[in-house]
Amino acid sequence: MTERGSAKAISRGSTLEKSAASAGSLAAELPAAELFAADLSSADPRVRDHAVRALAERRSPEAVPALVERLEDPDADVVQRAVGALSEIGDRRAVAPLIDLAQRSEPDLAVRVVRVIGDLGGTEAEGYLSTLEAGADDRRVRRAAQEALRDMAAREDGTAMARDR
Repeated sequence: MTERGSAKAISRGSTLEKSAASAGSLAAELPAAELFAADLSSADPRVRDHAVRALAERRSPEAVPALVERLEDPDADVVQRAVGALSEIGDRRAVAPLIDLAQRSEPDLAVRVVRVIGDLGGTEAEGYLSTLEAGADDRRVRRAAQEALRDMAAREDGTAMARDR
């Protein structure tokens, strides 16, 4: 290879490296939900599940609307994973959609969702949990609501004590 050919190869390699680095930094700048938008709407539930896992790991509040959409997923595992991801992110915008999910779910899933609603907290969560505590048909759901309300109160008491110090 001539000296000139080597220079071109090095230059080309540098350009490829720059392109790869640029693509990596672009991915870092894009909101998490945009990165996984195609995967979240894939026909394959395993791909959707993987995308939800990745969003949970990033814990980005920007992913909440995309994860809320997965609460309607036809695959129960994806729905469960979306509930977990919303819990990990901890954004109260998820409370109302989680209430909707709990209302239309079987008791096993409803118990898990009720706990997540309690973890997210807020007045909407407290009102819903109080309603469940007073009259949910399933005793497991009632008990989960009671525990969630108790945990919310303990967190509030802890926050109030920390403020008083």
